[in-house]
Amino acid sequence: NHTVSGVNLDIKHGEFIFITGDSGSGKSTLLKTIYGEIKACDGLLKVANLDLSNISNSKLQYLRRHMGIMFQDYQFIDSWSVEKNILLPLKILNQNHKNDDAILVAMLDTVGLLEYKKQYPSELSTLNKQLLSLGRSIIHKPPIVLLDDPIGSLDDSSSEVLWRLIENLYKSLNATIIVFSHKLPKNLNINYRHFSLDNGKLYEIN
Repeated sequence: NHTVSGVNLDIKHGEFIFITGDSGSGKSTLLKTIYGEIKACDGLLKVANLDLSNISNSKLQYLRRHMGIMFQDYQFIDSWSVEKNILLPLKILNQNHKNDDAILVAMLDTVGLLEYKKQYPSELSTLNKQLLSLGRSIIHKPPIVLLDDPIGSLDDSSSEVLWRLIENLYKSLNATIIVFSHKLPKNLNINYRHFSLDNGKLYEIN
C-alpha cells in the first residue's frame, strides 16, 4: 500500500473535487481512508463531522450507508439482475418504500439502463457496467459520493457519455462528489476544485 502523508484537505458540502494522480500515487489509499477502510496513522480526518481516527464500528457503518461509492472493481452481485443490483443501497438501509419501483425506474431511466433491467452484470458492456455502478452509488441520494476512476476502462466516446451524466447528476443531487482519476476530463461544465497526488503528497492546482 502506498502511504499518503501531509494531506491538508477541507471539503465543503456540495463541492465537486477531482483528485488526480498516476498509478501508485496514493489515490486508492486516500479513498479508502475517507471511506474508513484504512485508518489514518496520525492527524485528524473528519468526514461529516465524524472523526474517523476514533470512530465506533456502528458510527462507521452509519457513515458508509450515507455515502455513495462507485468502486473500480464494481462489486456487483453477479447472480442478481441489473435492477436488483441498483437497488442494493436501499435494501441495506432497510428502506422498503412503496415507491421503490418508481425510484428504480427513474434511476434506470436516468442512467440509460431501463431496457437492460432484467439482464445480469456479466451481460453488460463496459460502459453499461459503469452506468450501473454510478446509478447504484446515488440511488439512496447520499450526501457524499466517491467515484474511483470512473473512466479508467472506457474509450473516449464512452468517457464523454459518463462525464456528461456525472455533471448533470451533480447539478441535481446536492451532494459532495469526489472523483479519483488519472486525469481531468476535457470540457467540464461545472465548478470544481482540482488536487494532484504525487508521491503521497497532495497539492491543490488552481
